Amino acid sequence: MQLKDIENLSNLAKIELSSEKKEKFLIDLQSVLNYVEEIKNAPAGVLTKGESEEYLLKNKTREDISAHESGKYTNQLLTVAPATKDNFIKVRKVL
Repeated sequence: MQLKDIENLSNLAKIELSSEKKEKFLIDLQSVLNYVEEIKNAPAGVLTKGESEEYLLKNKTREDISAHESGKYTNQLLTVAPATKDNFIKVRKVL
């Protein structure tokens, strides 16, 4: 990438850049392009010998169970709620 490329980009974007800004932009853009090149050259996988990709793609799930018994804290919550009605916490209408 050269300074003329930066000038072409600024013309395409219809923005005016001072010569200092063009040089700074050139340095920044070269840094980004170097980083992209590093990523392109990075190893694609982390598999060790004998592992298959199928193992890595498996979902890890847990059993869907409740951590607490139903109603265990209902009375405590209702006593500290600002307003209740029929064992429910009363709230303002949202819609």
